[in-house]
Amino acid sequence: MKQTSILKNLKALYIILFLIITLFILTLFAFYNIVSRIRLANTGNENESLTFAEDLSQIDPSDLIDQTQDLEVDTTLTLSKEEVEDLQLMREEEKLAHDVYLSLYERWNIQIFRNISESEQKHTDSVARLLSKYNLFDPASDIAGKFVNQNIQNLYTELVNRAAVSANEALTVGAIIEDLDISDLEKTIGRTTNSDISLVYNNLQKGSRNHLRSFASALSRNGINYQPNYISNELYLNIISTAQEKGNMTKYRK
Repeated sequence: MKQTSILKNLKALYIILFLIITLFILTLFAFYNIVSRIRLANTGNENESLTFAEDLSQIDPSDLIDQTQDLEVDTTLTLSKEEVEDLQLMREEEKLAHDVYLSLYERWNIQIFRNISESEQKHTDSVARLLSKYNLFDPASDIAGKFVNQNIQNLYTELVNRAAVSANEALTVGAIIEDLDISDLEKTIGRTTNSDISLVYNNLQKGSRNHLRSFASALSRNGINYQPNYISNELYLNIISTAQEKGNMTKYRK
C-alpha cells in the first residue's frame, strides 16, 4: 500500500512538473510574439515617418520615368520570336514586382515597398509601350496578382505567401524579385539585336540593381545577409558594394 501511494505521488508530481514546463514554454512563446509585434510596429512607424529621400528605398528620379516616352522606335524592324516572347515575359515580370510590393506594403506598412512599387509601375509601363509600338499582344492583366504566364502566376503566389511570415521574409522576397529580374534581363539583353529594346532593358536592369541595393541594405540593418538565388555571388557583391546608379544608361534618340 505504501509503495502504491508513493507511485501515485510521483505520478502526480510528474504531471505537475509537465504542466509547469508547458506553461513556461507557452509564456515564453507569447512573450516572443509580443516583442516581435512591438518591434515590427516600430519598424513600420519608423519607415512611415521618413521622407522619400531619407527612406532606404531612395530611388533615382530617372527610375520613375517611363523609359520609352521619348524613344522613337523603328517599327519597320522585324522582331525575332525570342525577342517578342522576351518582351511579353518582362512585361509580366515587371508587373509581378509591382503587384507583390503593393501587397507587401498593405501587409507590413513598410515604406520601401510602396516606393519601389512606383518604380516597378514605370518599368512595366515601359515594356507595355514597346509592345504597343510594335503592335504585339500585351499579356498583362489589369487585375493585381493575375498573370497569363503560369510560372509567373505560381511565383507570385509563392512569394506573397512567404512574405506573410515576417517583415524580414518580406524584405527577402523583395531581394529575390530583383535578383531574378537582373538575371532575366541579362538573358534578354543577350538575345536581342534591337538597340531600342536593349536600351530599355539596360535601364530596367539599372533600376533593379538599385532596388536590390535597397533591399540588401534593409536586410543588413536587421542582421540578415541575403544570398542570391539567380545571379552569381560575385555579381551580387559587386552590386551591393557600389553606390546607387544615377540617370539613364544612355540618351534616347529624339
